[in-house]
Amino acid sequence: MQRPDRKQALVFLLHFSMLFAAFLLPWPWLADAYTSAFDVSANCVLAPIDRLSPVHMSFELPDGIAMHGSWKGKLRLADTRTGQVAQANLDIRGFSYRPLATYIALALAAPLRGRRKTAVVLGGGALLMISIGMIFSSLPILARFSAGGTFGVGPGLAVRTLYEAMATPVMVYAVPLIVFWALADNHRG
Repeated sequence: MQRPDRKQALVFLLHFSMLFAAFLLPWPWLADAYTSAFDVSANCVLAPIDRLSPVHMSFELPDGIAMHGSWKGKLRLADTRTGQVAQANLDIRGFSYRPLATYIALALAAPLRGRRKTAVVLGGGALLMISIGMIFSSLPILARFSAGGTFGVGPGLAVRTLYEAMATPVMVYAVPLIVFWALADNHRG
């Protein structure tokens, strides 16, 4: 009885490894295309927050989608009270694409049974990972603001602690694994 489980685990690891490697290849046009999609999505999320804040935040789209583009997202911050403008470059590949690619490789490699389970794990998990990627990407900026006292002592300390905990390289891979495990384990088909 032990052998089929071991064989299934090895097949899963092989499929995952191949998919993961394929997702991390430098595919033409992927960097700018993904960064543009991220920028548009993040701007949609920022729009309602932007109305309430004296600091206008928006991602600037790349000039175009180049064959060998950039993974750097350009976040523009403009203080409407002082007129000061700052720009922060964010690593969209590290904070958003890699966790999403890790998650999708896990979900596609897994022997999921049933359409409902596959939809929940693959579709729902991908949407959750996109949201988590946006949060990951915003942490460096929020940490800078919190260091300046923008959020107050308690919330500022929480933001800085969250940033320090989540900005480690291992979390880029651990979070997708945790999300996958939670969804795949709780939605048995």
